Amino acid sequence: MPLTSDQQEKIRNHLTTYLEFNKCPICGGNKWIIEGELSVLQLFDSQYKMIIEGKVAPVAVVTCEQCYYCLTFNAIKLGLL
Repeated sequence: MPLTSDQQEKIRNHLTTYLEFNKCPICGGNKWIIEGELSVLQLFDSQYKMIIEGKVAPVAVVTCEQCYYCLTFNAIKLGLL
């Protein structure tokens, strides 16, 4: 499901509040792409086997337009879900 404009605004506000000078920590770029949908970080056990059942971590992904470095933010803590 696509992110609403309100959800995108929450992400943008969080990014500008906590990212110093709104700059990418890798290349120094300051143009960010808020990906259009939430993603899920898949969890693995101690033997690197994918955990199919149980917890998942929904995240908002923001990508640097210059070097493609990705920032992830916990979607639940951010109030997106």
